[in-house]
Amino acid sequence: MLTKKRKSTLLTLSILMGLTSCTQASEVIQTPDVVVTATKTQQEVKAVPNAVEVITSEDIEQLGATDIYSALKLATNVDVSQIGAGHRLMVRGKNAGALVLLDGRRMSNEYSSMTRGAFDLDKINLSSVERIEIVRGAASAQYGADAESGVINIITKKSKEQSVTVGANTGTDVMNNYYRFDLGQQGKFNGVVNANFAKYRKREFVGGTGTNYFGPRTNYDFSGTYAFDDSNNLDFYIGYYDEKSKKITDYSSMGMGKSSTNYDKTNQDYSIAYNGKGDNSNYMIRAYYNRYDKEEYKGSKNNSYKQNTFDTLGIEAKNTVQAGDEHLLTYGVEYKNIGVEGPILALGEGNSKDNSAYAGYIQDEWFINDKILFIPAVRYDHDEQFGGKTTPKLGATYFLSDKSRIKANWGKSWRAPNLVELYAGQDHGFTTIYGNPDLKPEEATTWELAFEAEKDNNWLKLNYFNSKYDNLITYDKVNGKIHLSMLKMPKLMA
Repeated sequence: MLTKKRKSTLLTLSILMGLTSCTQASEVIQTPDVVVTATKTQQEVKAVPNAVEVITSEDIEQLGATDIYSALKLATNVDVSQIGAGHRLMVRGKNAGALVLLDGRRMSNEYSSMTRGAFDLDKINLSSVERIEIVRGAASAQYGADAESGVINIITKKSKEQSVTVGANTGTDVMNNYYRFDLGQQGKFNGVVNANFAKYRKREFVGGTGTNYFGPRTNYDFSGTYAFDDSNNLDFYIGYYDEKSKKITDYSSMGMGKSSTNYDKTNQDYSIAYNGKGDNSNYMIRAYYNRYDKEEYKGSKNNSYKQNTFDTLGIEAKNTVQAGDEHLLTYGVEYKNIGVEGPILALGEGNSKDNSAYAGYIQDEWFINDKILFIPAVRYDHDEQFGGKTTPKLGATYFLSDKSRIKANWGKSWRAPNLVELYAGQDHGFTTIYGNPDLKPEEATTWELAFEAEKDNNWLKLNYFNSKYDNLITYDKVNGKIHLSMLKMPKLMA
């Protein structure tokens, strides 16, 4: 384990100015847009202290994005890159620090030392996206571990009308066709069926160096709502994803040769949620289960065959209560169990391990007067491997006028090492990466100050933030072997 101690802060000063005719961000400022991700309640973008950005379906269409990958590239301080057969998302330069949600629930992904924080965004039909809400900054007080640098919540469309959408797009890397069937409002039931068929092309490497994943990928999902009455409903979701891809790694120009690996991957996602409203409350209880299976082999399945399974079971409940005229309280509890099985772990016979965690949180949206909104929040997480963590957060918005405001935030956040980072003995072709059971949770302290204003079709945003991270997980070479280790601050954040 590295013992280096480095002190560093991430400082940005951004001045954003634009016109409604050329950028979608102005719509976020100039309309009474409502977000649900920042506070887990419905709140106007102008009011929430957080650095929030909303990309709507209209923005996506106007700017010509053809998939989630390219849509997220439109966002400020969000970097999206291809890693393996998935996508790595970085918010404010922090690798593996953003929590990605689909309609507020966690998505299934591979817990790997190489692909940590990677999600396969291709399994989401862009035609089904209503909006993408991006919350930058520490969000562990509301969402717990994995929300170090922010939250990206992809929210899908709901329609009461029957319709059929068929589309196709093609490019250098992928050919894709998609289908959406809106069942419309059928009595008390409303549902949507999505199907997506994509084929990634084989590419030639420039200079004989690179890695290419290609092959077919298929996704089906079905979501629906059954309304018992105007105040109570049941939401459910079923998703299935299948991928059969081949990876070719060519380092011939470096004298390391060429290798190929076949992958068969499947995702299964299930979720059911009960939503209800009382006289002054709004509550939700949800259970979800995700399973990700990855089969890996060279040539045929009888040759160097590996199978790894990653699954997550979660239960969560929250309630929002209006406490008088000035306070809106939101509180909740969560339980999560993550399991990994297969040779990706180096634990001897069985190679199976799971980890559970539970949490409770409370948040107050305090309208002190017509000028000040103050939002304190605190959350306690108990992780089976790492014990208890308390993450507080304070946010405030001061309205200078109807068209200008000052926002301030301070908060702590963290990310627990996943089971693969702790116990891996993972072969990556030319390299083997070893886990480190001595890793500690990454921790961050962030504060930020912002000024926002708009006039007519013009808008201005000034944002300053400072983030300090401890125990960031990185790679270290020991005796010619690559191990996961910790730094006070990695070079990429210096």
